[in-house]
Amino acid sequence: MYLDFGPRPAAEGQYVLRYPNLGILGVAAGDRVLVADSLSPADPIGARLVLPPPAHPRIGHSQVVPPVWHRARYAAPAGDDVQAARAARAALFCGALRELVEATGAPLTPRRFLRNLLGSVGRTSLRLPGDPVRAAEELCR
Repeated sequence: MYLDFGPRPAAEGQYVLRYPNLGILGVAAGDRVLVADSLSPADPIGARLVLPPPAHPRIGHSQVVPPVWHRARYAAPAGDDVQAARAARAALFCGALRELVEATGAPLTPRRFLRNLLGSVGRTSLRLPGDPVRAAEELCR
């Protein structure tokens, strides 16, 4: 289930909860629930999106990750997906964003550790358009 969009099968057989605080909720939710950070500091994609700042930001949380990015990343594709969700899902498999997803989600083997270390400077400076359609256009050329 993906809470921002009603019941949805999760892409990896678990439930997804989008919430602004990961701490105790992440522990209490158990291992069948993935708690996605809606305020971006702990989200590797959200932290790199170029977005306008929210009207009333929390200290240290400069932006809110658009829900469509979490839907694309965690929820299984559905026939009623909007264009932005399809574009965000496509962008996840292109260029520098694909490498970021692999760097932050793949098992940490010695080889992956070395690749992460060597690619860290480029990924640190990576910035992505907040609009998924623009991101897909830029990344999937």
